[in-house]
Amino acid sequence: MTLFIVLLTEGIALLQPTSTSEEKRKGLYYHALIQSTSYLSAIIGFSFIFYNKVISNKSHFESLHGKLGLFVFVYLFIQLLFGITIALTPTLYGSIDKAKSLWKYHRILGYVLLLLVWFTSQLGVRADYMYNNLYDTKLIYLHWLSLIFVVTGLVYRTRTRKWGVRFSQ
Repeated sequence: MTLFIVLLTEGIALLQPTSTSEEKRKGLYYHALIQSTSYLSAIIGFSFIFYNKVISNKSHFESLHGKLGLFVFVYLFIQLLFGITIALTPTLYGSIDKAKSLWKYHRILGYVLLLLVWFTSQLGVRADYMYNNLYDTKLIYLHWLSLIFVVTGLVYRTRTRKWGVRFSQ
């Protein structure tokens, strides 16, 4: 799941500084590649966790982390389909222009997804399993530090004008 979180974050961050058509085209290619790989990583991680629960005779989706993780997994799938259809089959939305007008929603929903993923991971590192198997439980605080770095980096690079939202002046 760590690979999933890193790839998801990088797949969003790499699109932030694009401004020219060439940068946008390359950015879209790498965004699609990285996000598809992140989803594959999520499937693998989710499968391992589910399998481990089965062989350990433990209940599924009991904790807030488990329930939110399932929600994030489904949300990620929908977001992935939304992005793929906008990019590859824009006529599903009526026209290319109509599909382009939906990008801002894909972008905003992507940021919401990223926040949910990081929040879910914060819950996950506090699970009993982590406390029982971590070399030193003080290392869990490094997770907060990494979250601060991620949020700072994304806030610095984010261009809200790309969201298509106008703030009153």
